Amino acid sequence: MKKLIIPSILAIFLSASCCNAPKELQFEWKMAPNHGAITGVTAITGDIDAAIGTFDGEVYTAPSGRIFKGGPVASIAKAVADAQPRLAYLKEVIGYSPEEMVVAEPECALSNMLVDALRAEAESIWGVRMDMAIINIGGIRIDMPKGNVLLDDLKAMFPFANTVSWAKIRGKDLRKLFDFLASSKIQPLSGVKLTVKDGKVKDVKIGGKPIQDGKLYNVATIDFLLTGGDGIRLNAWSEGTKESDIIVQDFMIRYIRNLTAQGKMVEYPVDGRVTVEE
Repeated sequence: MKKLIIPSILAIFLSASCCNAPKELQFEWKMAPNHGAITGVTAITGDIDAAIGTFDGEVYTAPSGRIFKGGPVASIAKAVADAQPRLAYLKEVIGYSPEEMVVAEPECALSNMLVDALRAEAESIWGVRMDMAIINIGGIRIDMPKGNVLLDDLKAMFPFANTVSWAKIRGKDLRKLFDFLASSKIQPLSGVKLTVKDGKVKDVKIGGKPIQDGKLYNVATIDFLLTGGDGIRLNAWSEGTKESDIIVQDFMIRYIRNLTAQGKMVEYPVDGRVTVEE
């Protein structure tokens, strides 16, 4: 009898819209509840048979006890069972998080960890010190769970193929970036101390020092933000950019694996790098 494994990444609908496509091709993702009213299927927390049910030949026995002999439900069960060898690797435990890390604005432990890791990754790729880093909070699609962290979790958390990039930007143009963030949405930042009040920049420092308008700063980022993602077009303010073939998902999986190899848990501080005053 085959056990059924449905990775959580297959059950996630990204809340996003395709705004740059032709009108006839535009679409919007919406969340869809999975209540298991007929089959009693629930999210996998340990016992696969209890959560998903079993499939034997042409007969699918659901967790509710209902038996399906043929039909669409049994066909779907068979498809999932047949896919198990290719999907089971997603259930590998690659880390442990002592507390849940919830996505929140304008700063949270998970976004701080991500953007600091991005900065370090860019420095490793190009062998150049990065003065700061910026990434988009929308690139984090789920929270970091408390307890065992699965490979599946990381793939669902960072599902986009955004690549590590490097932009060289003058201080005077970085001021424009921070003005935009203050008036719209503050994105995860590394190497920056930013204070915003009433939608305007009250104070900003890079590396603990005031911005020098004529200085050329090395900014680690992703290709999505070079070309207008979330309204940010860094290449318009840049005096040069470089892109790698390293995607966020890959270096974050490697980051978590390295923590585990060092005997460390997945945790990170909220250090007050961004302050929004009322």
